[in-house]
Amino acid sequence: MRAVTGQRLLRFAWLVLVYGVHRSAFSADPLPPPFTPGVFRSHVELLASDDLAGRFPGTGGSQEAAEYIVEQLKQAGWQPFGEDGGWVQSFPVELGSSVAGMIAGQNILARMPGRGELANEAVIFTAHYDHIGILRADQEFADDFIYNGADDNASGVAVILMIAQAFADADDLPDSHRTLIFASFDAEEQGLVGARHYVRHPRWPLEKTAAVINFDGVGRLRLGKFFASDAETSPVLAEFVRAAARGRGLVAETNFGGHGRSDHVPFQEQRIPGMHFFTGAHRDYHQLSDEADRLNPRGGALVASIGYHTVRKAATHPGPLEFKELEPKFRMSVILHLIRSMGLIPNVNAQEGRYPEILFVVPGSAASKHGMRSGDKITSLNGMRINRVEDTLVIFPQLTYEDGLRMTVLRGDGDKEIEVSLPAEFFAGLNGPESQPLENGKHAVEFVYRPSAKPESVAVAGSFNNWRPAANPMTADEKGVYRATVELAPGVYEYKFVVDGKTWESDPRNLNQTGPYDNSVLSVGPRDE
Repeated sequence: MRAVTGQRLLRFAWLVLVYGVHRSAFSADPLPPPFTPGVFRSHVELLASDDLAGRFPGTGGSQEAAEYIVEQLKQAGWQPFGEDGGWVQSFPVELGSSVAGMIAGQNILARMPGRGELANEAVIFTAHYDHIGILRADQEFADDFIYNGADDNASGVAVILMIAQAFADADDLPDSHRTLIFASFDAEEQGLVGARHYVRHPRWPLEKTAAVINFDGVGRLRLGKFFASDAETSPVLAEFVRAAARGRGLVAETNFGGHGRSDHVPFQEQRIPGMHFFTGAHRDYHQLSDEADRLNPRGGALVASIGYHTVRKAATHPGPLEFKELEPKFRMSVILHLIRSMGLIPNVNAQEGRYPEILFVVPGSAASKHGMRSGDKITSLNGMRINRVEDTLVIFPQLTYEDGLRMTVLRGDGDKEIEVSLPAEFFAGLNGPESQPLENGKHAVEFVYRPSAKPESVAVAGSFNNWRPAANPMTADEKGVYRATVELAPGVYEYKFVVDGKTWESDPRNLNQTGPYDNSVLSVGPRDE
C-alpha cells in the first residue's frame, strides 16, 4: 500500500509540473568536553584512515576499527555487553555475488546500568562502523582505491564515542534512569545485517527497550539544519531532539521518515520508537572522495552534544515512550521546484517502471548544458540508489548541494550507467536570501519574492519578527518583484512570505525547509562549517 501511495504522489507531482517559531543563533560558546571539534576529528581521522582500508566486514581494517572502539569504551569505564562477558556479538555475513562466501561480522556492545524504577528498561544509541572497503578488481584502476567512509560512518561512530564519554563523566544523572546500551553494528552496508541479527538475538529484551537513537552520516552539517528522521515514532522523542537542537541554535527536521533506511529500522519494525540523526546526502556518498578532511568537525561536535541531550532525556523521562506508526512524508514543493529549475520534464506515462524517466530536457537549461538527455532514466542521486520510482521522493529532500549534484542515468536501450553532474554554482541560487555583514555585528538580509500573479501586498514573517506579517512589509520594484531588507543577528531562522495578508508561502528560491508547514530555513552568518 505504501508503494502504491508513493507512486500516485509522484505521478501527481509530475502532472502538476507538466501542466502547469523560533530564532536562535549558532552557539559561539565553546562546546564542553568531550564535545569538541578536536575530539570529533581525532576519532574520524583514525577510523577513516587508509590504514583501515574502508572497514569492510571481516577484514583487518574492520578488526582494527572494532579494537579502537572497544579501547575507547574501556577507558571510559563502560561494561562489556557482548557474548560470554565480552564486547562482541558475532554473526555470519553472506557476501554478494561479486565476492563468494561467508564471513563473520561483529557488533560491539557495551552497557551502563540504570538506576531506580527505570533501570529495567534500556535506551540504545548506535552507529554502524563498517563501510564498503576498496575498489574491486574489475573496477577501473585509480590512484586512490580506498573507500574511507569518513561521513559514512566514521562520523556516527565518533559521535557515539563522544556520547559514551559524556555519560561516563556525568555525575548529575537522576536517581532513576534507564540502562544505556552502546551499540556499534557491523555489516550495515550489506543490508542492516548486524542490526537485524541483534533484533533476532537481543542482549536486552526488546519489550524492555524504550528507544533506539541512531547516528549515520552526521559529519556534513550545513545551513543550520539536520534530520532526525523517524523521530515522530515517538512525539515525546521528537520534542526532545527539537528542544536540544534549539539549545544549540540549530533546526532538527523531525517531519521526515517512514522510509526504512539505516540501523534503527529493524527496531522500529518491532514497534520500538527511535530516530536517525543525519546531516544530508552529498555527492561523496559511497565515493572514494568521502575523506575526513571534507567533514565539518564543529558541526559533528554540535550533533554529538544534541545527541547526548536527546539520549539523556530519553533515558530519564519518567513516562513511557509510546510508539506511533509513520506514513512516508514527502516535500513535494521542493522536489517540483528543483526539477523545474534544472529544466527537466518527467515522462508522466513511464513512471510505473523502476526508474524515473525524463520526457524532455529544456534546451539551454542547466540539465541540458551538463549532459542530461531526453529519455534518460535516473538510477541514483548523489550515490543513493533508486530501486523504485517513488524512491526519488525520499532521496530529494535529503540531498545537500554544497558540492553540486551527481546523477547516474541509463541512456537509450543500453544498461551502462552514465554519470551527469550539476555544479554547486547552479544550486547557489536556491539557498534563499543573501546577506551582507554590517559593522554592528548583524547582517543585512535581502528577502526576494517573485509572485505568479499580482498581489495587493506581500510581507515576510518568521521567527525573527514573531511571525507578524505587518512587521516587515515588502516593496515591489518596476518588474513586480517584491523585496525587503532586514537586519538580523547571526543565527538560524524560519520564515514565510505572506501574500495579501492571508496566504503563507514557502520561499521557492530556498530548498531548505522544515516542519509540518514547510517553513523555509535561513542561516545567517557563518554556517558553522
